[in-house]
Amino acid sequence: MRRLNFAIATVFMIILSTVDELAAQVPSNLPAGDPEPLPFTPVNIIIYIVLPVALFVFYIWWLKQRKKKREEELREKAEENESSNQQS
Repeated sequence: MRRLNFAIATVFMIILSTVDELAAQVPSNLPAGDPEPLPFTPVNIIIYIVLPVALFVFYIWWLKQRKKKREEELREKAEENESSNQQS
């Protein structure tokens, strides 16, 4: 299965590298201009800096909580199994 995925990925990369039409193009119906950086307004700072950092921190916290909960459930099951084995 791994060989098949590698072969498919290799063929896909060869096709993408040989086809010139798939390269990045400037749209013909839009005027070309110099791209300008975003200004540092409070809205842009919140949207592009604060929210991504907050989402990343929340994701890490959520993963830790989920791991802690799973470990607690496994510990409880192990204790139940030990107590049932001792009663038998």
